[in-house]
Order: sequence, then C-alpha cells, then structure tokens
Amino acid sequence: MAITSFFRNTTFISIPDGGASNPYPSIINVSGTSGSLTKLTVTLTNLNHLWTNDLDVLLVSPTGAKSILMSDVGRDSTSLTNVTLTFDATATSNLSGSDAISSGTYRPTNFDFDFDFDGFDDPDFFDFPAPERPYNTDFSVFNGTNPNGEWRLYIVDDVDFDSGNVAGGWSLSITTDPGDDSNNNLQGTIVDDMITGLGGNDTLTGGAGNDTLVGGAGVDSLVGGAGDDVYIVDSAADIITENANDGVDTINTIVSYILGDALNVENLTLLDGATNGTGNAANNVITGNSAANILNGGAGNDTLVGGAGNDTLDGGAGVDSLVGGAGDDVYIVDNTYEIITENANDGADTIKTSVTYILRDALNVENLTLLDGAINGTGNAANNVITGNSAANILNGGAGNDTLIGGAGNDTYYVDNTADIITEVDNGGNDSVLTDANYALSESVENLTLQGTATINGTGNAANNIITGNSAANTLTGNAGNDTLNGGAGNDTLNGGAGNDTLNGGTGIDSLIGGAGNDIYHVDNTADIITEVDNGGNDSVLTNANYALSEFVENLTLQGTATINGTGNAANNFITGNSAANTLTGNAGNDTLNGGAGNDILTGGVGKDALTGGLGVDRFDYRTLADSVFSNFDVITDFNATTGNDLLVVSTVTSFYDAGAVAIFSTSEIAKNLPATVFTANSAAQFTLGTGANIRTFVAINDATAGFNATTDAIIEVRGLTSPLGLNNFTTALV
Repeated sequence: MAITSFFRNTTFISIPDGGASNPYPSIINVSGTSGSLTKLTVTLTNLNHLWTNDLDVLLVSPTGAKSILMSDVGRDSTSLTNVTLTFDATATSNLSGSDAISSGTYRPTNFDFDFDFDGFDDPDFFDFPAPERPYNTDFSVFNGTNPNGEWRLYIVDDVDFDSGNVAGGWSLSITTDPGDDSNNNLQGTIVDDMITGLGGNDTLTGGAGNDTLVGGAGVDSLVGGAGDDVYIVDSAADIITENANDGVDTINTIVSYILGDALNVENLTLLDGATNGTGNAANNVITGNSAANILNGGAGNDTLVGGAGNDTLDGGAGVDSLVGGAGDDVYIVDNTYEIITENANDGADTIKTSVTYILRDALNVENLTLLDGAINGTGNAANNVITGNSAANILNGGAGNDTLIGGAGNDTYYVDNTADIITEVDNGGNDSVLTDANYALSESVENLTLQGTATINGTGNAANNIITGNSAANTLTGNAGNDTLNGGAGNDTLNGGAGNDTLNGGTGIDSLIGGAGNDIYHVDNTADIITEVDNGGNDSVLTNANYALSEFVENLTLQGTATINGTGNAANNFITGNSAANTLTGNAGNDTLNGGAGNDILTGGVGKDALTGGLGVDRFDYRTLADSVFSNFDVITDFNATTGNDLLVVSTVTSFYDAGAVAIFSTSEIAKNLPATVFTANSAAQFTLGTGANIRTFVAINDATAGFNATTDAIIEVRGLTSPLGLNNFTTALV
C-alpha cells in the first residue's frame, strides 16, 4: 500500500555569479501525508547556467536530514539551457563529471570538487542558514521520517563570473506507506497524490489535486475528488466515484471497460491486451493499446486513438476524431464530419459508413463499406475495395486498381481503369457501369455506358445488357442475351451477338451486326450498314430515313412524321409506314405492307402480298401485272372505292366490266366469266366468290391480249369495299 504525493514550488530561482541563490532557501511545505516516507524524487525544472560545474544543490527535510543533489557536475565551460533534472536514488546513472548535462533522471551526484583559483581543492560549502557539513548523496536518510513540514532547497554558485536560474522552480514526489494488504481506507492530500492499494478491498480518496488512484487487487472503491484524476483499474467490479465538473478524469485499465453516463469520467485508456472500451455522453478520449481493440465513443464529440493492432473505432453519435494507428483498422462512421487520421503504410484500413462517403487521398484509408440505405461510396488514388449494401448504391473507385462489390440493389459503378474489378451477385439488381475506358462487363452486371470523348469500346456478357456509347467511334458488343446497344454520336460498330438484340447506331455512319436472334435495328442514316446472317432470326429495322432492307432482314418500320420511303428485299417482309405519305415497296417475297396514315403508294412486287393502305388516299401499284397473278394473288385489305379515295395504279385501263360470281376459284371458272368478248385488251373486271358473310371480291386486270390468262393477267383480292368498283377506281398516274 502506498501514497505518492506531488508538491511544487514554481517560483523562479535566481542564481548569481558567485554566492547563494534567491530565494535561499526555496521552500516547499508538505502537509496532509500519512505514514512514513518510503521513496523520494526531486525535480529541478528548466535549469539554466553558463558554467555547469559551478553549481552545488542541497536538499534538507523537515527533520533536518540532508543530501546533496548535485555538485561540481559536468564539464568546464559547458552550459545548461532549460535542462530539467530529476533526482531518484533508484535511477540507473549518475550525472557526468566530464560531459555536458542533458535532461533526464539521475542518482544524486557529488564530485566534491571546487576550483577557486588558489590551487587547492575545497569541499562544498553552503552559506547560512544551510546546515553545515558533512553532506552525503544518500536519499535513505529521508526514509522512515515524517515528510510533513518544510523542505528546503539551497543552491550555491561557488565561482564568480557566471550566473543562471531555475526558471520552472522545483518539485517533490513523496511516497509513504500507511497501509497493508487488509481493507484500507486511504486519504490523499490537497496536492497531486498517487495512492496505491495492495490486496484487500480498499477505499482510496484523492481529495483535491490531480490524483492517481491505483486500487490493486480486490474490489476497490476509488474516489477522485476535485482535479484531473487518473484511475488505474484492474477489475470491472472496481467502484469509481466522480462528481460532475470535478475535472477531466481518466481511467487506465487492463480489462474491457464501459464509461457509464453517471460515472462523470471523460477519458479511458486500455493498458494491455485485446480489451475494449466504450464511452459515455461526454466528449471522451479513448485510447487503445498495441493489441486489437474495439473502441466505441458513444454520444459526444469523442477522440478515439487505436494505437497498434487491428482496431475497430466507432465514434457513435457526435462529430468524432478517430485515429487508427498501425494495423488494419476499421472505422465506423455515421456522419461526414468525422475526422479520421491514418498515416501512410499503417495497414489496410476500412471505413464502414451509414452515410455517403468519399475516401480522400490524404486519408490513407484503402477500403470502404456502405452499411445501410441508398448511399454512395467514392475511392481515392489507392487500390480500394468498396463494398455496397442491399440498396441501390453508386460506387466509384477513383484512381487505382479498385475492386467494387455491389451486393443487392440496382447499383451503379464508375470505372476509370480496365484493371478495376466489379463483383456482383446473381439476381442482385439491375446494375450499371459508367466508364471512360475500354470495358467488358463482368458476370451479373447488366448495363454499360461509355463516357468522355475518347474512342473506347464496350463489351457485354451473357445477361440482357444495355450498352451505350459516347460521342466517339465505339465498338459495342453484346455477346449472349437480349441486348440493347446504343452507339450515340460517332461512326460506331454494334455487334449484338446471340439473342434478340436492339441496335441503335445513333448519329454517324454506323455498322450494325445483329447476329443470331430476332434483332431490331434503329437507323437514322441511309449510309448505315446492317449485316445479318441467313436464318439469323426475324429481324426489323426502325428508321426515320429512306431505307431499303439489306439481305436477311425481314421487317421495316418508318418512324417520325417525314415523307420517307421503305423498300423490302427478297424475303417475306413486313413494311410499315408512318403518318406521312410513304412509298412502300415489297419486292420479291410474300410481303405485308401497311401504309399507316398519309396518302401512301404501296407496291407489293413479286409474291403473294398483303397491302393495307391505312388512312389517307392510297394508291396500289399494279403497273406490273405479273406481281399478282392467279397462283400468288395479292390482297388489298382496306380499299376505299368511293370516288376521290383509294386507286389502283395500272399502265392502261380502257374499260371496266362486272363479271358476276364464280362458283369456284379456278382458272377455268374465272375464264368462263371473263371471255375475250368482254374482257378485252387493257380492260379490268370485277368478280365475286361465295355468298353472304363469306363473299369475296376480286379484280382482274388484262394485258394487251383479250381474254383471261392466269399467268399474265393480274388477279387481286379487294377487301373492305365501301362501294362497288368502277373505272373511276383506276389511274395510270402514280402520284
């Protein structure tokens, strides 16, 4: 059991150039200690002198015991500048008698040497009222005495010409031993005390002053009192009592510890081992050790210092300062005003955050984890690992070779380096990469957007990708999946790969390659090139320009409101007009043409075609009669025969004849109703088949030879008639 009390006299001590100091002596009055003195240390603060070995310093106790602190030390001509010397009988070394003196802790040292220019060595001498010789350097003369009373410090400069001072005064550390291993009740003084318990359940009361209370073994009760007190705790069962506003107090502990709100202690230091510390509602300073600690500040604006070890620092509520130190540290952050301090090369550190967070370059933290909610994370110049959560996150690695892990949610990744790695889970949302570098989508990421103005390329994966180019010439490749490729500006190359893809080159002269699957091409330039393979699916072009289908593309849709035209190929095409006046041409194949709104011109071409004029006054072009003969006759689905409406365009028609009904649809039956006498050269006729709701109407158009010929004369089925056909429904003018 021990109590160590600290007593100070900070009064400036002046040392003249020869003679006694002022004051002489300097006095410290010790009071309030109990028990006998067991240990003493003396400190001179900020000692200055031009000639070190001129000085002699003597300490005298209240009982008259005396000891030299220093005499004739150091080397001739060396000086002391703001040197602080502590004298302790248990120190490992003496002051030097031949070298310069520096601040530190030393044994009392007396070289008993005084050169006074008379050629003789004289022993130390202190002016009255200092006690007379003999003087020793043995602090044991103080042991066992009562330390209460006046302690006197005598300083003499024993040679003329040089002066100095003790600018910071002096202090005493006095340890007494008033107790034992039983349950002791020890009371400190009004100054700074260190009270140490041994075994037993002790009660230690510091009183006034900045006290240090060491409970020792047992369940101890530690009462700090006023002042900035330090509690040394070895058991969470120790009871600490502090009043509010009684100073800034600290617990130093070897066990995991929680600062309760009622404790009125502000600071916590973990002394040893993988222990944990938790703060309270005050502004705490919590300090870890060299092991792996978990520090939690609780409420308040806290300062957490991890030290060495792989620490976890959670500031809790408030604006906190988190200092990780060496090791792979984890910071828990709940607001962007938290201050994080990490030195370079101090481990691979991680911030776990519940708010959107940016890893600044100066932060020296490598990794970032988003804890909850639709928040975002941005990296720095290091090789970051940034991990999202189950919500929709935006992850931006910044410079460096970064690893971005999205998790569930519709995540967005910003990539500036082809070495960046993106990790996504299957069915983890609809995710997107935005990049200004060449990039190929990793597994389970759906969308890719090229940014900037550089000529870069984008490649998809097996999912249904949306890939968007930038303003430069990009190559976009969908690979497997039903992909949507948007080239943007520039002369782009789009390759859909397998799957039902949608390819939109955007502005520029683009090359669009669909691959297998039912592909859709958006075309805005007649110079765009579409490449399809035979039997590569049922493909479609959507365009707002004049367009002729390339080989192996089946369908064409005119968009917008401009007067544009669409032309098919040898396949069975579906060609659809827009709201303007379009010219639609099927060419070979069994085509389906739909003019939509507008006054359209529809030409089926060779093959069994279906023509729908739609709204407007439409013209159906049969100037080539072989386009619709008996074996492959066309069907007009919505012919309006009212005067001033739809027209059949022919090379020449001189007469029109109603041939009545045919019993069956055969060449012989039709020829019977269209004899040469009525179905004259360059004439047209109408006949019907069936009755009632099943009645069908056909138009026959003759060439220059009278009579019906199934291989040279046109046969057209006309549906949706609003009135009987007549010569007025024919014209030789295309427009």
